[in-house]
Amino acid sequence: MPRRQQTQKASTAKATRTQTGGKTAQAKKEAPAKVAPVKATPAKATPAKEAPAKVEAQTGGVVKKDRYFKVIYGGGEAHGRFSGSKPKQAANKALTSILKELKNEKKNTKGKIDFQIRECTRGSKCKEYSYVGERRKLDQPLEVQLKKVLDDSGKPKTIKYAYENVVRKAPKATV
Repeated sequence: MPRRQQTQKASTAKATRTQTGGKTAQAKKEAPAKVAPVKATPAKATPAKEAPAKVEAQTGGVVKKDRYFKVIYGGGEAHGRFSGSKPKQAANKALTSILKELKNEKKNTKGKIDFQIRECTRGSKCKEYSYVGERRKLDQPLEVQLKKVLDDSGKPKTIKYAYENVVRKAPKATV
């Protein structure tokens, strides 16, 4: 082999060594790609997705936002968190909570109960509202059927209400 051809081979080998990190690259023969036979499978029937339940949007007027309140009872700290669009709605829920607490402590739940609720909605002025509440027994229990909730026998479930909450704003104390 002539000297000139040897130097060209050596220089190309050097170039491939530096390009591949010091190792000489050897060309590999690629095997012909094998093609797998395609099986004809029937398309699976996918069930149609149900559209998400639409939430009825309010049309017109001011957007109703829930407000949040904490109950203050018996000179204690504020506890609980009751929501409602109006303070009276939250006060009704707070009265129910107070009565449950009294019942658990086996105390008297009859008579009038004085309590306050303090607004704790973000951005509010944390105003306090005073209420007087009591639980009255109904002359005839009120029965309500729930159409979507079924009992064990498959009939609509009925709820009996024997009491009602009466909540009124407390008279302001004059000083």
